[in-house]
Order: sequence, then structure tokens, then C-alpha cells
Amino acid sequence: MRRYIGGRIGTHRKRIALTLSALAEAAQISFSRLSKIERGDSFPSLPLLRRIARALNQPLAEFIPASQTKYDCSYVKSGGGLLIERKGVEAGYQTCQLGSSIIDEYAVDVSIVTLLESANLPLSAPRIASTFIHMLGGKLVYRRANQTYSLEAGDTLLFDAISPHGPEKLSKAPASYLSIAVYPREA
Repeated sequence: MRRYIGGRIGTHRKRIALTLSALAEAAQISFSRLSKIERGDSFPSLPLLRRIARALNQPLAEFIPASQTKYDCSYVKSGGGLLIERKGVEAGYQTCQLGSSIIDEYAVDVSIVTLLESANLPLSAPRIASTFIHMLGGKLVYRRANQTYSLEAGDTLLFDAISPHGPEKLSKAPASYLSIAVYPREA
């Protein structure tokens, strides 16, 4: 059970490209305690698991083996969502996670990404997913593999994410876009 819970935490954390230290901060837990839980060396209390689930924007049931079911509804009031401000190599990124859903063997993540003028622009690692981007404001150049796309408010981009991808140049800051990623549940 400890390994299952830790594995589920790690899977969700990596899927949204959250570092262990960022999740620890969001869940108000020490880095070392979270690391032990994710490795399966420690069992979290129910209140602690609830904080971790909230920080990952997942239902608590997602981390309990007997309740692996579909979650097909997510409701976030205007101005809500889980705000994640990136540090280090991804400084200058703000991600507002609006929801996640599991549909049969697929998972869906929806978020609004805002790039500030100070944003570092590393490419994202390839993963098995389809990604949809709809520009809300600002201007940027987005790279996918060897192709670049100039995007501004109203533009959309749909691509498979099996190649390196991400914003390459910020032309007008801040730039915001709606991001929807669909991927196999276990990816």
C-alpha cells in the first residue's frame, strides 16, 4: 500500500512537471518526509495524504487502491484553481491548474500557463500525450521538434508531445495560454 500511494503521488507530480520540493511546499510538508512517502518508505496519515492530493489537484480517492474509478467532473470557480509558480530553470512561469480527469485509460490535465517577462524558456521533455494550446493574450514563438509557430491571442496549436516542445521566444509579455494535455493514464 505504501508503494502504491507513493507511486501514484510520483506519477501525478511528474505528469504536471512539479519538482519534489515544489510539491512539498504546496502540501506544507518537509522535502525529506515527502521523498520517503513517494519512495514508499513511509506511510502518510490521512490528513497529510489529503494535503498532498489537494496540492496535486487530485481527489483523495486517486491514491487509495480500492477506489480506482473514473473522475469525469471538475468544477473550478472563476479565480480558482491551483496556482503554481515555477522556480529554478522554469522561473517566470505561472501555472493555474484548473482540473484533471480520468476517462477510462486516459487522463486529461487543463491549466492556464502565464509566461512573465523574466521567464526562462526550456523545452519540455517528450512524453506520450496530445497537447492543445489556445492563446489568451501576449505573443510568443512556440517550438515543437524542428518547427516554430508564432502565436498570439486567439491562435491554437494541437500537437503530439512526443518531441521536445515549449515556448522558445516571448514576443509580448505576459503571454497566457490555455493548455489541455491528454495522455495514457499510466504515462
